[in-house]
Amino acid sequence: MKTLLADRHDDGKSRIDFLLTELATGELRAQVRVSGSGTMDGANALVRFLDLAIRAQNTGKANALMDLSDAKDSPIRAQFLLGKWLLTNKSRVGQVAVVGAKPWERKLATFVITFARLDTVAFHEQAPSALRWLGWES
Repeated sequence: MKTLLADRHDDGKSRIDFLLTELATGELRAQVRVSGSGTMDGANALVRFLDLAIRAQNTGKANALMDLSDAKDSPIRAQFLLGKWLLTNKSRVGQVAVVGAKPWERKLATFVITFARLDTVAFHEQAPSALRWLGWES
């Protein structure tokens, strides 16, 4: 496994750890871990990472694990920013497992996912089931 991008955003309120790796098979895996309170600076940093991850892809779709277990809340504007990014880039997005999303975040994300006709996004309460769903762990 080769690390293509590792970065961290920390604005004092939110912390986001980003990791993009490539397997020997060429599969790209993006991992995002969010903690603290959501901020627009954090959402913009996440979009920058996602754009870099998309540019790192030669072909195909990237799979991702987004862990929100330690996130406290996020501004509605941040949710819309991420939804817009998803709609714009849906052809490059593979499976996305979201862990620990709050009920209202799930509701908004489900609306965007349904509108975008993305059936490759799934919500999980805990990381082990998300990893199994992605096929990253047996």
